[in-house]
This record gives sequence, structure tokens and C-alpha cells, in this order.
Amino acid sequence: MPVSNKTMIHRLQTAINNNGGLILLDKAQFFSDDQKRPITIYKVCTKNPETGKKIVLFDTPSQIQIVFYLRDYWFWMKGKDIPKGTDIWEEVKKQKGIVFTKEEESYGNKKDYNKE
Repeated sequence: MPVSNKTMIHRLQTAINNNGGLILLDKAQFFSDDQKRPITIYKVCTKNPETGKKIVLFDTPSQIQIVFYLRDYWFWMKGKDIPKGTDIWEEVKKQKGIVFTKEEESYGNKKDYNKE
């Protein structure tokens, strides 16, 4: 039986946090008048080491995009080449400006969590 996205997210978060990273997961909901239903936004966060404030690295309504983001973060953190994702994920990374580099910590659209 395939593993659920929720389980995969938890496993990746645990692996990252147990190997020196700090990933926090958050979610928020709002009601969409267009779709006439609640929409859940998932957020991958970390803490700013200087201020201790939460920083949003990536947010999306898609759990599978969270899985891909955490997978890429894991490979980046371990210093390995990041495998190519699906065409859709590669397009999302371009649109959101997500770049994992070895020189600096440019691993997403960092947003100050307290300014949202």
C-alpha cells in the first residue's frame, strides 16, 4: 500500500530535524467564496537563528508539493545533487523562485512569519 502524503511529510520532517535541520510545519485555512469550501494552506517554516522568529520557506495548498520541497531540502542539506522532479514541480519551483544552492541558504521564498 502506498504511503500517504501526510506520512511522507512527517517522515521527511523527522529525518531533516534529526540530522541537524530545523523544519516546522504549519497550516492555515480560509473559506474560498469561488470554490465554496475551506482551503488549507500548508507552510514549511524554520526559525531565524538571530531573532528566533519563524520564517516561512514555502507555502502551498498542495501536500504533494510539500513532499517535493522537503525531499529537495533533504538532498540539499546532505550536499547531494537534487533529483529532477515532475514537470509540474519544476514549474512551481521556477514560479516561486525556489533555489537550493550549496554556497548560501537560498532554499525558498523566505517570509517573516510575523508579517503575514
